[in-house]
Amino acid sequence: MSYYSEKLQSIIFSKSFRRMKSKTQLITDSYNDNCRTRISHTTEVVNIAQNIANHKGRKKLAEIIAYSHDIGHTPFGHAGERALHRIITGQNPHFFKLNRALKHNPEFMGYKHNLHGALVVTKYEQLLDTSNSKDLEIIRGIVYHTGLDYGKDGELGYYKDILEKVNEGNQSVEELIVSVSDEIAQIVENIEDGLDLQLIDLDRVVGVIDQSLYAVNLPKKLSDSFNKINVEVLKKSNTNHNLRSLTKVLIQIFEWSVIESLKNNSSDFFENDLKTLFKELNRMFKERIIKSNLVRGMDLRAENIITETFDLFYSSPEILPDTVKNRILISLNNSIELEQNRYLDFEAVLTDYKKHVNYDRCFQTKTDLQNLSTIQDIDTIMKDKIIVVISREIINYLAEMTDTFIINTLRRADSES
Repeated sequence: MSYYSEKLQSIIFSKSFRRMKSKTQLITDSYNDNCRTRISHTTEVVNIAQNIANHKGRKKLAEIIAYSHDIGHTPFGHAGERALHRIITGQNPHFFKLNRALKHNPEFMGYKHNLHGALVVTKYEQLLDTSNSKDLEIIRGIVYHTGLDYGKDGELGYYKDILEKVNEGNQSVEELIVSVSDEIAQIVENIEDGLDLQLIDLDRVVGVIDQSLYAVNLPKKLSDSFNKINVEVLKKSNTNHNLRSLTKVLIQIFEWSVIESLKNNSSDFFENDLKTLFKELNRMFKERIIKSNLVRGMDLRAENIITETFDLFYSSPEILPDTVKNRILISLNNSIELEQNRYLDFEAVLTDYKKHVNYDRCFQTKTDLQNLSTIQDIDTIMKDKIIVVISREIINYLAEMTDTFIINTLRRADSES
């Protein structure tokens, strides 16, 4: 077994990979079980990346990056990701003490699924090692499959160390292949899921594609395939078959464009008309799907579930699993400079935490919070550190959960209260 084959097997058999089967891609499976989950999206990205890497690059490396690129994703898709990021960057007004404490501890701030994926495979699952050059190529691929342009400076302080490690070296062909494969997969998924939910119209999608492809010099086989679909759509015949044929040809057109660019050693994968097609389809998806009442409602529900579950553990960290308690103890002791202040067990941490949180919840006004924020003795600094470390590990724990598990966690808590 090759090195990359061995690493791929480790990732596919990991708990984090397995949990992606019950994490939302865009539409929750409780609403429509035909829509993608995070794992089905991943397999589609793998398929596209393999097809492209057959012509350029190291296929096994592209494959393992594709399989692991979303391993750090949250429940409820990007809505869940945004909710976690808001909490751990002090943007959720419900958590007064945490918001104040974070200002003095920016190194614990931020959530970004690609950066967190790097921590999943190195720190939590311990599948890869940043000191190994081959592993580092995989880690870089996970990090750079999507952008790092999240908010203000400092809001991703938690990922400073991993960013410093992956910033060394140039972007590989395999990283580029997975990144563009992810974009292609999302375009096709949005077409199919949007049509399935009747949020967009097949005739309009074909019209947008036809208009953009008019000036593209496609290979005859691809051109003939698309023209046949166009005629069939106009005849209104066998819509489901037309949809499958359309998405198949669209993937092949995008793959062809990427492969041709790579043969010419170019990372500019799409000529102007195909770039226009990407832009127009994404604009349609944003207006008709992302801004639809259906998706907005699901996103709001997801944010509420994330916030309520965080508050459950924030108020009662004693109910956290032992594995998370151990992470808290290790993280807290690693971040404390004074040896005499180190904690020997979680109960000692919990005692100080409870005093701090209960005291803080007596303060409700801005004036109270401003007065509290002026206190910077060693005791307050220590308590700030405790609340931030516990909150950070709660965020990490919630990110691991599947949609179903986080919902059931809240239900169990409600039934026991």
